[in-house]
Formats: sequence, C-alpha cells, structure tokens
Amino acid sequence: MYGPRMLIGIALAAFATNILAGLQGPQLDPSTWAMPATIALGATLQAWAGAWLVRRFVQQPLTLVEPRDVSAFLGASVVSCLINATLTTAALWLRGRSTASLPLSWGIWWIGDLLGVLIATPILLTLFARPREAWAPRRLSVGL
Repeated sequence: MYGPRMLIGIALAAFATNILAGLQGPQLDPSTWAMPATIALGATLQAWAGAWLVRRFVQQPLTLVEPRDVSAFLGASVVSCLINATLTTAALWLRGRSTASLPLSWGIWWIGDLLGVLIATPILLTLFARPREAWAPRRLSVGL
C-alpha cells in the first residue's frame, strides 16, 4: 500500500523478530546474526516481489472485486512466498542442516508465509487501503 519505502521497515522488523526469537542468553556473537539477516533479506525480497506482481497483474486501484483480480492476487501470493522459503532453506542447508529435513522445512516455511499473506493482507486492506469507499464497507465480511 505504501510502496518501496516500507521495505526497510519489513527488513528491520523481520531481523529484530528473528534475533529476539533466537537469543538464548546474552549472546551477541555475529555468527548468530546470519540466519536472522537471511530471513530478513528473504522477507524483504518476498514483499517487494509480491507488491510488484500485484501492481503488474492486478487492476489498479486495488479493490479485488473482479474474479480475475482475486486470482491474480492469489497467484502473486503463491509465487512471492516461494522466495523466503527457498532462500531460508538454502541457508539452512549451507549451515549443515540435514538434507532429509529440508523439503519439510521448505514446505512449512512456504505454507506459513502464504497463509500469513492470504489471511492478513485482506484484513489490512480493509483498514488502510485506498479507495476507502471500496474497502471500508467490506471490513466486517472480510474480517469474518
């Protein structure tokens, strides 16, 4: 909704969340920052790609009232969520994670990101998107 200027916020939030989630005591070893940095990079690239795909393939202004636009939004979500799952799983592999567990890790990461996008995005659109007259009346139905 707010363009590329939000990418830095996405990167910082993803990095901070994963640093805090991974800390187990007062560790400030820079090597513990590699995975959170990779996840932040993946989240940022994923958000950028998703926004680009939506702007490219979904009619603007974004209202998601036509079946074609809803399908394009779903497709953009599916494709963009491949980015962080793939990048993070590759980083896990490079760090020595067992290759047997990588497909499951990739799938869980992809499904988790995809569900987050498909659940949160429409709700956020009803709260903040323009044009207001297209989104505000759908706040209750989309939320439910």
